[in-house]
Amino acid sequence: MPRLAVISPERMSSEQRKVYDESVTLGTPNGTSGGPYTAYIRNPEYMRLHRSVAIYLRNNSLPGRLRQMLVLRTIKHWGARYPWVVQVRASLKEGLEQSIIDAINMGQTPALTAPKDIAAFEFCRELLETKQVSDATYKRALELFGEGGVVDIVVTIGSFTTTALTANAFDIDPPKE
Repeated sequence: MPRLAVISPERMSSEQRKVYDESVTLGTPNGTSGGPYTAYIRNPEYMRLHRSVAIYLRNNSLPGRLRQMLVLRTIKHWGARYPWVVQVRASLKEGLEQSIIDAINMGQTPALTAPKDIAAFEFCRELLETKQVSDATYKRALELFGEGGVVDIVVTIGSFTTTALTANAFDIDPPKE
């Protein structure tokens, strides 16, 4: 059972309602009224910042399919149920293969063939599991993605770590649909 109730727009403070309305106008899913947004809306300034980061992540240098692979690997690491369900749907829409999703869900390394996929997945795995990235893994990612791309890999992992930890801390259940 979730530890925080969803705040209906009618019960929001004026600042919460302002951020909520901005999010609806920008097309944010659920208008910030579910999942980790249940927590974020309680701090409107953070909600505004998170929304900006989410928009950046959707439009950064990483192809959507590869980004979603990193997102799922990160969420699975933290065992967060709500974002897993939501991000599996998003991953399928971005063209991530079901076999890769299934492997990540089972805690396995997927059978990847593209050099960028392999390098990004290994980078993510090392960072989450060891809290470090080896020189060899870093060098390979740098060769394939450039400095900006490596930063995009790290901020994607970091942002979805925050999402997963929020879902876990507030015991946010997966959506019913």
